Amino acid sequence: MPDGSFLRLVLPDGRIAPTEAEAERAAREAAWAKLRELGIDPQSL
Repeated sequence: MPDGSFLRLVLPDGRIAPTEAEAERAAREAAWAKLRELGIDPQSL
């Protein structure tokens, strides 16, 4: 699927696959959320 000057992969269920950068950002945000759940401020690390 065209996305500006890039082509994006479409998953079998119709969702657009995340780019590597988007996937890394989502993983980082999930890790930070888990740290906050444990009472740890990710900014202080």
